[in-house]
Amino acid sequence: MLWNEDILCVECRSLMKPIRQSFYLEDLLVESLHVYEGLCRDLLIQYKELCDEALYPVFLFSHISYLRKKYDGYVLVGMPSSEKASRKRGFSHVEQMFQVLGMPMITLFEKEEMEEQKHATKEQRYQVRSHIHLQKQVKLPDAPILLVDDVCTTGNTLLAAAYLIQNHAYPVRALVYSCHASYVEKRRCKLIEFIDRQRYTQHK
Repeated sequence: MLWNEDILCVECRSLMKPIRQSFYLEDLLVESLHVYEGLCRDLLIQYKELCDEALYPVFLFSHISYLRKKYDGYVLVGMPSSEKASRKRGFSHVEQMFQVLGMPMITLFEKEEMEEQKHATKEQRYQVRSHIHLQKQVKLPDAPILLVDDVCTTGNTLLAAAYLIQNHAYPVRALVYSCHASYVEKRRCKLIEFIDRQRYTQHK
């Protein structure tokens, strides 16, 4: 089902200005739509941690047409939560968030119980790679795969999933609703370095 009417007021929507950018996690190309800060972060916390399921249409509403066109032909694969987290929440927050796109979506992965990432150290977050597995007797689609998640902080979850399907015969990319501000800064620094090199070459 596609949403035709925004459930956010105009003022709130104006505070959620998109910052679309792409970056690489090793060999995985990732696109992010927002920075994990301000109202975007607050709404995600309310949705994900406080289990406010009614918020799910809010996040991707202004991106629907753009994403459906850009990723036409892709099959969405949501990043998994542990069984404990899913039971506590009562719904799959990633699947709910991305279902508004009206694109094919399947489940490929499962996640073992581990320390909640929001309280985990950097080393513990890295260990998430060993806690994600392909579901038994799973069949990969005969189509490109778009790994989707609500937020990218360290990127370990996406990298773990991409590694498990690294031999897929079709392209594998990733899309996240938001990313940590550090990714924006890294990209900005690289852009400034590129511009400076161009200016130096021109005036040499």
